[in-house]
Amino acid sequence: MATAYQHASYSLADYILTIGIDSASLQQKLGLSENKISIGGEGQFLGSVKVALETPQWSTKADSTGAWVHSKSYDQHGTFELEINQMAPAVIRFIGIVSCYYSDTEVKDGFTLTLKKAGNNETFNVMGEDCRIVRIADQSFGNEADNQTWTFTAGRITFSVPSK
Repeated sequence: MATAYQHASYSLADYILTIGIDSASLQQKLGLSENKISIGGEGQFLGSVKVALETPQWSTKADSTGAWVHSKSYDQHGTFELEINQMAPAVIRFIGIVSCYYSDTEVKDGFTLTLKKAGNNETFNVMGEDCRIVRIADQSFGNEADNQTWTFTAGRITFSVPSK
């Protein structure tokens, strides 16, 4: 009898990170014709995306008697880290977003970040709410174009998988 093997394929080029900007003021200042900026997909200079929660969901405390208590945290804040080539058009958008938050008192609302597989809603995706860019990424100029790491902080990060 033949053994059935499970297989999967993966390519970062299949994933799109979308910045959803609901603030009309921020949209106007960035010159956006729609309320989102999409990054990723084939040929888009995206090196990697890392999503991390800051606080463990569970922790355990034990004492000298051998007893323990599990504590659950509902804290879902965390970070998105994007490694992107400095030649990517998104870098200028990111710098523009940071500049708006620093220089404009009207821009107060955060934005959403959504990472999902392009054209397929039946796979894993992750969403960050009330996001801000932590700071402008280090800028490096040398013989070749360099990658930059952009860090976004999120008030809440939720992971979704399809239900079977």
